[in-house]
Amino acid sequence: MSTFIHWLRSQISTLNLFENELSRSNQFHLRTSIIATRLYIILFTVAIIFLTIYTGLSNQTYIITKNDITQTIYEELFEKYSTTLTCPCRHTAISYDKFLSIIPEYHPICSSIFISNIWINHIFNSNLSYFIPNDFRSSSSSHFQILATFCSYVQRLINETLVDILSDIFISTYIVDSKILTKRSEILTIFAQTSITNDMRRSLRLVRNNIQENQMLSALQTSIVNILYNFWRDYVMITPTTTTFLNIDGQLCQCDKKSTCLSPSGFFDLFAEDTHGNYTPRKPSKFNITGFFVGCWPIESLLQSTLECFFDKICLENILQYFPPPSFPINTLKFINESHYTPHSSIETLVNQLFIEHFSTRSSFSAYFSQCQPISCVYTYSSGNSISYIFTTLLGLYGGLTVILRMLVPRIIAWIRGCKLIQNEPNNNTIVPLFERLQLIWQKIFIQIREFNLFDNTIIRQDPFKLRTTIISTRIYFILLTLFVTILVIFTATRTHLQTFNVYYPTYITFENLYEKYSSTLRCPCNQITIPYGSFVSISPQYHPVCSSFFIGKTWITFLLDAQYSSGASYYQDFRIAAIISFNILSTFCSLIQTTVADAWFSFNQSTLITLETLSRSELLARTWIILKTFQSNTVANFKRLVTLNELHTRTMFPSLEITTVMSTPDRLNSSTRMKFYPVTATWEGCSCALTEYCLYKIYLYEYGVSEQPVFTVPDFWLGCTATQGILGSSLECFFNQTCTDRILSEISPNNSIIIRALSMNDTKFPPNTSVSTFINELVEEWIENINYTDYYTQCSPNICSYTLLIRNNVLYILTTIVALLGGISVVLKFIVPIFIDWLRNRIHGINQLQIQEQSKLFRNIKS
Repeated sequence: MSTFIHWLRSQISTLNLFENELSRSNQFHLRTSIIATRLYIILFTVAIIFLTIYTGLSNQTYIITKNDITQTIYEELFEKYSTTLTCPCRHTAISYDKFLSIIPEYHPICSSIFISNIWINHIFNSNLSYFIPNDFRSSSSSHFQILATFCSYVQRLINETLVDILSDIFISTYIVDSKILTKRSEILTIFAQTSITNDMRRSLRLVRNNIQENQMLSALQTSIVNILYNFWRDYVMITPTTTTFLNIDGQLCQCDKKSTCLSPSGFFDLFAEDTHGNYTPRKPSKFNITGFFVGCWPIESLLQSTLECFFDKICLENILQYFPPPSFPINTLKFINESHYTPHSSIETLVNQLFIEHFSTRSSFSAYFSQCQPISCVYTYSSGNSISYIFTTLLGLYGGLTVILRMLVPRIIAWIRGCKLIQNEPNNNTIVPLFERLQLIWQKIFIQIREFNLFDNTIIRQDPFKLRTTIISTRIYFILLTLFVTILVIFTATRTHLQTFNVYYPTYITFENLYEKYSSTLRCPCNQITIPYGSFVSISPQYHPVCSSFFIGKTWITFLLDAQYSSGASYYQDFRIAAIISFNILSTFCSLIQTTVADAWFSFNQSTLITLETLSRSELLARTWIILKTFQSNTVANFKRLVTLNELHTRTMFPSLEITTVMSTPDRLNSSTRMKFYPVTATWEGCSCALTEYCLYKIYLYEYGVSEQPVFTVPDFWLGCTATQGILGSSLECFFNQTCTDRILSEISPNNSIIIRALSMNDTKFPPNTSVSTFINELVEEWIENINYTDYYTQCSPNICSYTLLIRNNVLYILTTIVALLGGISVVLKFIVPIFIDWLRNRIHGINQLQIQEQSKLFRNIKS
């Protein structure tokens, strides 16, 4: 073993890669070549290690395009390259119903026997007035008719809305993955439920307020009862009289003062009672229906009731005792497991939540994928170089390295050792001037360059012609090598390639700077792709000043009520009476407007902006402005439809106010007890509501006690065929004028010290004489929107931003490329150049020799 080690050490210490005849014959040159060998090996090893590390750490960006995409291929690609994968859809507009279904499940009442015609007909009694209104037999049929209407209306509303929503177009320029599709479907379902719920609540509220404020008559006469009076001899008149209930809190409740009077519904032994509108039973009920009530209007009492009795078998059997035996099966309501309702939930709660137990949302990614039909998929990825790539690169660089090192290292070592040898020679103390030394150095360098020979050997040195040929070949070799290297440097330096740069966890400022520089290639995937609009958008709607004024508050209404009672006002056209209804309606409209905007904004906040990539400020503002303008126009349009629906509903009702119709009879009071009454259309100031619904009657302030004549006409303030139409046709001109407002106050309450300030014209864009319907239909005077880009960016929160640049190759890349090619070029030139130069010089030399021979021959001939 020691022998082997000694042999190996000897081989390494004497290793000589630059051995030649001179080194074999001269100890100094032998030592020089051995040192050059060692330096060559060290430099070569360092270069190889450096190039290996550099090549191994370098990343390459690849752009891959795949065609014939199936769902399986897409899912595999998305799992690996989700951040860079893009697959453009062949069909970019896809309706939601192609891949999404939303199925509602309703409260059991809406599929029960209790809303069917057979049940309603079974409990209906043709002689309703035989029972007092508190009796279940009097009110139940109307209650269940309303309940059936609620169920059918809600189901129709939901079905129509879902058809409308599912027919909307889902714009899919690029295919979205299944998680985003599912999330979008869930958001759409929530949005549909919220918007339908808000629409239903607004409609119901408007109907309820319309019934109460226009004092519509109930067929059961639970709000107003018409009482006959013999006012003179045998003439009879009908007087509408308010009703009274014993409220559930034990207090008497009058329907002209409170619309939500509630009394328990039950079964009473009271028949054909002459109540005169006082519905306080003389006897207690035999059996109360748990959770069921009666009140001023059937819709109000039903909404406050519960269905708990119809979940209870014993309670239901007690009800059925008071009706004929049914010819059909009647079962109690079945409680649904995991229901968010209880048997004690009020019907108003059920209606407000659309009787919905839950929505079942099913989205099919396969159906969506087949509709999208992606054309191809493109993805990019950056990868480190493989071992095979590193190995082949090093093989390519090997030749160039060896050429350069073999060319430079021996000559550098020889020059260094030669300089040291000169220094070690005995000095003859001769001082050589600097200029002469420089000349001497230059002469040596010039001689070295002039005599430099890459193809030198012993045989060539013995032939001056061949020696000259190899020297010329060396020069041509270096000229061509320099030319090729220069061309390669220029080509490699001017060539560009794609390179992807990544910036991790960019801040808002960083993103702005990157977008400004690299907007065309910048990609910053959002960490949260679904961003609620409410998280970065806010609005501040400015309403008409009357909606925040004293005139729609309780203090003003109470003030008018006190003025009405204290003055004994009795004319419907008296401001003391008409203004109470008008300002109540105006208050309702203001409240409805604010609720409509708030509900619409709530629905808008539930909707989301879906962005795979971070949007720039300009892109976000442009997209959001379009959405906001659509939101505003849709909100106004929905409100107008609601008001129109309310007007149509009002026209079909019979108001208790004797403005449009009065009850009249041609019969006289005599021994006969039967009299026929007919509704007769009232005519005011030459306009009849039977011919047009747009009749408007002036409103006055009357003086009571003496003349009972109008003393002041309220400017542009009207009474219509209905109270709603009257206030919509009016303007608030008087209430923008302090003098006019003070005149009204002085007439209705001369001794009152209340001070009311008129509305300010500076607070509205409408002139004072603008009709109420005009600014009501405008909904909002001004929308003040704020889009906060910083909040959007915080929600998006990209973890990484990447951008791709066409960049020129760096110096190291150029150097490694040149080195890699240098070896091959050197070998080719070393092979071709000597052969070509040798052939060329031999040919020229042969021609010259022939010419010389011919000239010699000619000379000899001339001489002879």
